[in-house]
Amino acid sequence: MMRRWLVLILGLILFAPVAAAIGCASAKRTPRLAEQREAFYQATLQSYSNALQLGLTRKEVEAHLRGKSKRFKQMCCMERSAKNAYDDLTKIGEENHPWYCEAHNVYIGFEFVSAGSHKFPEAHESDTLTKITVYHRLEGCL
Repeated sequence: MMRRWLVLILGLILFAPVAAAIGCASAKRTPRLAEQREAFYQATLQSYSNALQLGLTRKEVEAHLRGKSKRFKQMCCMERSAKNAYDDLTKIGEENHPWYCEAHNVYIGFEFVSAGSHKFPEAHESDTLTKITVYHRLEGCL
């Protein structure tokens, strides 16, 4: 009986430094991985910014995305301001999400403005591209 306790205590003593070393290595790696993901997001943003000039129409932007087989969705108001045109989002990554959300997705967001006056945001082929940005969005939150 005493031998079992001695083996158990010895095992715990040996396990603690190994667990601490693994935790330390993981903690050092996490910021580096976050920096790599952010560099990827910025490079992807630069690629879209080079290919799509501000002032293009929604029709031209969406044709470019379809030509590259990029899926996209439309959403109102990335900037949370009163607007009359939907924005387009194409997903480029995922981040860790808080427990109360299902996902933390990262998109390239294409912000549009409409020349017309509408009561509610809508998407028209003639909408004009005004901004391209990396857009983080928590989704499926409580």
